[in-house]
Amino acid sequence: MVIYTGATTSIKSVEGLGVSGSVVMTLLAPHLGKGHVLYVDNWYSSPMLFQHLLHQGTGACGTVRLNRRGMPTFPKKIKRGEVTFRENGTQLAVKWQDKRDVNFLTTVHPSSMAQSGRLDHFTGEPKVKPACVLDYNKKMGAVDRADMITSFVDCARKSTKWYKKLFFHLLDTAVLNAYTVHRKLSEERMPYKDFRLKLVKELIQDHPLPRQSTGGRPCVNTPLRLTGRHFPSFVPPTEAQGQSTRRHCRGREKRETEKGEKTNVLHVFLM
Repeated sequence: MVIYTGATTSIKSVEGLGVSGSVVMTLLAPHLGKGHVLYVDNWYSSPMLFQHLLHQGTGACGTVRLNRRGMPTFPKKIKRGEVTFRENGTQLAVKWQDKRDVNFLTTVHPSSMAQSGRLDHFTGEPKVKPACVLDYNKKMGAVDRADMITSFVDCARKSTKWYKKLFFHLLDTAVLNAYTVHRKLSEERMPYKDFRLKLVKELIQDHPLPRQSTGGRPCVNTPLRLTGRHFPSFVPPTEAQGQSTRRHCRGREKRETEKGEKTNVLHVFLM
């Protein structure tokens, strides 16, 4: 994993591939030349990157932006279900009209259509899609599904620091992996939300936080003013003084006075 930190990001720069292509080459360095096929989205895909990978013995397939350097031109508008292929001997570019434009670039697929396993609602005939689209959906489906599931219970917020977002993302991924293993090993079918709640409860139970003293007056069930039987009452002024008198509370060690008040001592509490 490479964490982007701006100009100080630790990646091996490859001339002509830009930042996204250099990130791909950095991550794939231990796996090049072993016949693997890389599936990526349109943020990484480009004809130059795919050609560079092909020279390194690695195939590639992914969605692509038509404005990438080296991409062929396509008709701007085509009918739904129609497909257009462009190839140069090593790479195949595809534009297919589904509900929206779908653009692909691949070095490992032929320019052919394949049945998707579903029927057209209007004609009743089997639906067909470009072979690269079907293969991409098969390989990337698990990733898209994982992103969708974690998005429903995502812990990160816009105001969260970037390193906290990264931590929460890794935590969500670990929890989802644990849920996947649990479903395979256990006969119990539990919704993902319930699995997370149960996991949180078990973690809290096994690792409780130690209670820390906050200082101040200790908490007691009965208020101190009731056990000490101290209640303020008004002291009327006298003619001699012309103002309220000051009296001390004998039941308290600290000699505090309140102007115009005295303390009544109750021997019987009314409940």
